[in-house]
Amino acid sequence: VKLAHEARKAIRQMKNLWCYGDDLIGVEGIFAFDPTKLIIRVCNTGFTGFQAFDFLQEKHRIDAEFADPKHIICSISFADNRTTIDELLDALGPVAGGLNDR
Repeated sequence: VKLAHEARKAIRQMKNLWCYGDDLIGVEGIFAFDPTKLIIRVCNTGFTGFQAFDFLQEKHRIDAEFADPKHIICSISFADNRTTIDELLDALGPVAGGLNDR
């Protein structure tokens, strides 16, 4: 949970990305969220969620859990550590830069 919190905070600092958290609580009936799920909004990058999902998988061998037109979801588990979180954050850098910047 601590690593997920740190990753969420770092993603929120990246240009064009947003990672939802407890800001979801109270929105449209949401009363809780799973802190180990990183729900990352990528639609401001020029990528769709599906393109970001494919990019992470093809270029960085990172498997996101889910994608939709505007988001990807990455799960943090007991198998993750500082190294895997840093790899995810490094891979999200080009996504944050957008389609035109890569």
